Amino acid sequence: MVLSTNVNYFSVEFLLAIAPCFYPGSGRIDELRPMSKILLFGAGKSATVLIDFLVEQCTQRGYGLEVVDAAEGLARQKLTDSCARARVDSNSFQAAAYSIDAVAHRRASIESADLVISLLPPHLHEVVATDCLALNRSLFTASYLDEAVRSAEKEIGDKGLLFLYEMGLDPGIDHMSLMALLDRIRRHGGRPIAIRSHCGGLVAPPSDDNPWHYKISWNPRNVVMAGKAGAQFLEHGVAQTRTYAQLFDQWQEVAIPGAGPLAFYHNRDSLHYISLYGLSDVQTFLRTTLRHPDFMQGWNVLVKMGMTDETRQIDLAPNTSLADALNQCCRLDEALPDDLRNRLQWLGWSDSQTKVPFTSLSPAQLLQFCMETKWVLRPDDKDRILMLHEIEYWQGEEKKRLNSWLIQDGEDAVRTAMAKTVGLPLGIAAIQYLEGSIVASGLQIPTRPEIYQPVLETLKIYGIDFLESED
Repeated sequence: MVLSTNVNYFSVEFLLAIAPCFYPGSGRIDELRPMSKILLFGAGKSATVLIDFLVEQCTQRGYGLEVVDAAEGLARQKLTDSCARARVDSNSFQAAAYSIDAVAHRRASIESADLVISLLPPHLHEVVATDCLALNRSLFTASYLDEAVRSAEKEIGDKGLLFLYEMGLDPGIDHMSLMALLDRIRRHGGRPIAIRSHCGGLVAPPSDDNPWHYKISWNPRNVVMAGKAGAQFLEHGVAQTRTYAQLFDQWQEVAIPGAGPLAFYHNRDSLHYISLYGLSDVQTFLRTTLRHPDFMQGWNVLVKMGMTDETRQIDLAPNTSLADALNQCCRLDEALPDDLRNRLQWLGWSDSQTKVPFTSLSPAQLLQFCMETKWVLRPDDKDRILMLHEIEYWQGEEKKRLNSWLIQDGEDAVRTAMAKTVGLPLGIAAIQYLEGSIVASGLQIPTRPEIYQPVLETLKIYGIDFLESED
């Protein structure tokens, strides 16, 4: 029997009858919608686990996925590797290589997607956000909310879009896990009075083999720039301010079970989050970055030497050694203690073999080159993510203290703990948004239960879970 190809052959009744076979859960033609598509900008260090997750989830759901990166071939290679791990055809998804400044390419990609995820450097988010707003596309990113996107908050809300910022590790998992604790304390009648939230990306003990106790698992430029804006926080009811130099000169220590003593420096503007967390009565509120004490001592010296300066330019002869470049930039103080001198010499001040591939650069750029040369994760190295929330609160007339902490080690130099904890929250939220589990709109960070509860529950499935102690 041969079926006619005449379109009139199929009655409306027949089409309605077979629709659920092709669109499970749908029994009506007007309920059907086109396949959803996710667009990811950025395929760098933090993107690996996110791409793995999106490949897996998009394959299961029949979603489209496009990955874009400026580096030629990087997006295609990341997609190919992820598809190989998932045992799916990499041709099922799209990869593109173009600069974010390529307006026509960028807008075409955004317009073809239902949801955009950006892992671009923070200063490039405004370009993507502007197009997403103009083309009515929701945007998710791990980066901090900036003033440019805040100015568009009303328009984002009016259009019913969701611009979800600070949806990575720090910021991201820190917000979600802390808000879950605070909401739980409040439900039981508790009143938070002091909160200290710490997070850091370091190196796992088996791979900790250099005098700085640190290796690069995320954007090295961000490491160089960290802390440059100084910090603001609340301590014992008094708002405090620290300059960049003070951050590393006045650091403190904290202990995490199973991780030993660590140093911390204050992170950005903690005061901004007090109202977002609903903490009108809190007396102490601070957010910090964790490092090894030896790192803090060494970085303090680097800051005082001017090695994080972006304004001064150094002219170098071709093939200048790293040691000569560093000594031309900043000579080591002979009065430094031996352990600090050794740490700086290891970083490059005694390296006459490595050649600097630039003839003009700033001290900050030279420091970044040192880091990229010396703090490299070897293929089998593992990084480590550490997070600790310290909460003091009143329960009636009794003062209590709750500690909640996370220790997450990477698998290797590619599937790092940093990539996992930055990428998975974004991926989980993206799928839940497209599936309708997250129905929020407007300009948001993940402090609302309808966002953080389903994401935290799903993170547990992937082994990202907190331990607690209370006294």
